Amino acid sequence: MTTKICSKCKRELSIEMFCKDKSRKDGLYCYCKDCKKENGKKYNENNRERRLKYGKEYYKNNKEKKSEYGKKHYKENKEKRAEYYKERSKNNKDKINAYSKKYRNSNALYLTYVNRLTVEEDPISDENGYLLVRCTHCKKYFYPTNSKVKSRWESLTGITSGENRLYCSDACKHSCPLYGFDPHHQFQPGSKEWEEKQNKGPNRDPVLQADWRKMVLERDDYKCVKCGATENLTAHHVEGIHWNPLESVDIDIGITLCESCNRKAHSLEGCSYYDMRCK
Repeated sequence: MTTKICSKCKRELSIEMFCKDKSRKDGLYCYCKDCKKENGKKYNENNRERRLKYGKEYYKNNKEKKSEYGKKHYKENKEKRAEYYKERSKNNKDKINAYSKKYRNSNALYLTYVNRLTVEEDPISDENGYLLVRCTHCKKYFYPTNSKVKSRWESLTGITSGENRLYCSDACKHSCPLYGFDPHHQFQPGSKEWEEKQNKGPNRDPVLQADWRKMVLERDDYKCVKCGATENLTAHHVEGIHWNPLESVDIDIGITLCESCNRKAHSLEGCSYYDMRCK
């Protein structure tokens, strides 16, 4: 026998178009593969809730059995799986690279990273389940990408060096005193780097300055004290940080200014960047 008639679509097809079924006399299923596939889709759609309920109950009642089977199957087919994925990566290199690039630049999901971040990022979820975190510098919420959140998590767990803090823009990143600071990097006492760090004193400690900025902005309710603006804010030292290093982290000598008002303040006589330079 080289052909068979499908019981559903009534077409006479090659026996290769039928699945094997030992319970039948001819050893072939009564429906062709196309009809069987279509019938299976309809059954799944009509019985979706029942199948999900059955699957959950079966997994709950056979959790240990499935876990044991999974470990055994993985161990027995470890080399086979490695060979398969190696071949798959080789044949789909361009496709995989394109997908990886798209994933790295896409918005991170809340459930994926919520337990991997700290209270400093203050992670929350939007209505679609995407992750929102606070910018390290301006403290506004924004959508971080998967690559940025992953780098931050790897830094927190010690996989990579540095801190890889999260910023909403390059402007915030380069304005933040914490950018490029690595608290895990320790200099040996007596070395040249250690002497330079000691000579800078507490006034140039990026962690203290970042905390000082945060407290000043919070005290002024995140508004410019001159014009009331709420965008592009900075903490301005009333007394130069070089001239009064011991009190440079005292919030009483700091005020919140927007970028425009800050430029005007530094254009006044005696308050320019040239006048306030370290001599």
